[in-house]
Amino acid sequence: MNIVRVYSGDDGESHFQVVTPEEFAEVAKRRGSGDIQLNERPSPSFSDYHTAPRRQYVVGLSGLSEFECADGTKYQMGAGD
Repeated sequence: MNIVRVYSGDDGESHFQVVTPEEFAEVAKRRGSGDIQLNERPSPSFSDYHTAPRRQYVVGLSGLSEFECADGTKYQMGAGD
């Protein structure tokens, strides 16, 4: 399973960081689960560049999603990623 963090760097731009399951577990333990919201997107769908309104965890149950950071780096997430 791949765990990829998207974050804002010191340059104010978005970046990807691959994290280990242990690193993710440590962050999740500190933050707690809080409110959980489930969303379903129609296929195909497109969302233009935007600032996320809150911290989000994305789990792909089916299909394929592609994320792109400000520098043009892309990450594709499939079912189970």
